[in-house]
Amino acid sequence: MDISLKEKLLLLSISNKTGWPYANNFTYSLAGAIILELVESKKLILSENRLIVRNSKHTGDKILDDVILRIRKKDKKLKIKRWVSKIGLSPRKYKKEIINQLISKKILEKNTSRFLGIIPIIRYPLINHKIKEEIIENLKDLINGKNDDEELKILLCLVGALNIYGRLFKDKVTRKMARKKAKEIKSSSEIGKAVDQTIREVNAAVIAAVVSASALTSTTAGS
Repeated sequence: MDISLKEKLLLLSISNKTGWPYANNFTYSLAGAIILELVESKKLILSENRLIVRNSKHTGDKILDDVILRIRKKDKKLKIKRWVSKIGLSPRKYKKEIINQLISKKILEKNTSRFLGIIPIIRYPLINHKIKEEIIENLKDLINGKNDDEELKILLCLVGALNIYGRLFKDKVTRKMARKKAKEIKSSSEIGKAVDQTIREVNAAVIAAVVSASALTSTTAGS
């Protein structure tokens, strides 16, 4: 079954029971996955920390095509940090599309219930556990030098940015090896450098969002 980088990231980032992300910074990591998926497929290039459209031909993927169009329509070439923030601030739009893709592939399903019989609660539990387990096993093979797939390298680094190695790898040795491997990836190739740069901007966007929220809370409390 063909699963995109962003779909794999979402699967690894969510609770199997609820379909809700473990990490608060998921939307920015998702933005990073979308950008890196486009860089890996040669649709975008990174030049002096800015994103440039190299090939605007439709991919057939609604999310990727939408992001390409957004970047192409912008007269000024923005830094990757700005695009991580912009894409990360469109979480419902893109996350919903990815979830729908995974539902259509019968990997997730949609469950609706009501809290106290009034408030609707929507969950997206995992129904195809084998797919998620295979992705984790492939990551373990990468860590142990048995797999050299470029997309897996990107995925390992993005998962590290979410700080969820502990949820995927149960033993301490594997987690330590995962961090070491991610560090090697980010310094050893062009795509690795793109991953490193993107993740740095993901982390910067998360910090900016936290600071902004804290400032708003303080202002509200003081008024």
